[in-house]
Order: sequence, then C-alpha cells, then structure tokens
Amino acid sequence: IMVLIYSALFLLSQTSDSPTSLAISVALIIIATPYSVYDAALWLSALATFGIVTTTELWEKKRDMSALRKAVDYVGSSLFVTFVATSGTLAITAFVFGATSLLAAPATLIFSVICELVLYVGSFMLILGDIIPIGKILAPLCELIYDLASIMSEPDIVYLQIDSVLMKILILIYTI
Repeated sequence: IMVLIYSALFLLSQTSDSPTSLAISVALIIIATPYSVYDAALWLSALATFGIVTTTELWEKKRDMSALRKAVDYVGSSLFVTFVATSGTLAITAFVFGATSLLAAPATLIFSVICELVLYVGSFMLILGDIIPIGKILAPLCELIYDLASIMSEPDIVYLQIDSVLMKILILIYTI
C-alpha cells in the first residue's frame, strides 16, 4: 500500500513523501480492519518503517564519493537505520511481549542485507531461472539462513524479560 501511495504522490505532484505514504497506509489498514489498531505487528512494522524512511532520507546526500567512501557510508547508514528501527519498536516489544531481544539490532542488520541480496537474486532468477538451476545452488544457503534465524530467536539465549516497573519506564523514555 505504501509503495502504491508513494508512487501516486510522485506521479501526481512530482515529489514523494515517505512519512505521508506510511501514515496514509496505516490509516487505510485501520479503516479496512479497525481491530488492527490492537495488532502489535502493525505498530511494530509502522514504527520500524517510519524509523527507516526518516533516517534514510536524512542520511542520503547527493554527492560524488569514492567507492571506498560509498561503502563506508553504506555500512554507516545501515547501522544507523538499524539502530533507529530497533529503538523505535523497543517499547512496543517490551510492553506487548514482556521481553525484548538482545539480538534485535544485529539480527535486523544481518537479515536486511540478506533480504536485499534475495531481491537481487530473485530478479536474476526471473530472467534466467529456466536456464540456470540457481534454486539448487542456493538451497544450502537457504538452510544456513534458516539455521541462523532459529539460533537468533532462541528464547533462553536471546530474550531479556521486562518485569520491573523501573525497566519499563526506562524503555519508554529511551524509545521516546
């Protein structure tokens, strides 16, 4: 929904506004399914997306840079966006689930890079998928990603229980 609104705004006014597109998308979802206002997944997605689009827009600068500087800038912006997205969802995660993941930021960073690679590989497969059996080539990688996700979501290792009122207040202050 957000991409459609973003595209429509660009086509109609020759500009694009990600926060507005996100707000309209969330409003449409709530109008279509009013009970979704109580859905933690909607708010986690909306807040993480808000953090990503606002920090990405602030970080991006149109300037000439060397390849090394572009790589360093890409890593720096990825770390910053991951930190903001994780911070923005911390309070909801703590209050809804009663715990927070100690690996949320590293997992977000790792899996965002993997998702970007999957998008490129998927585009490649659309073009040459019938010629090159890339699915068989990537099967071990898919298993590795699944194993990594399983390890990073192991409750005994990863999650910090949020039991005290003081901890909840500190998390709320930090998120704001």
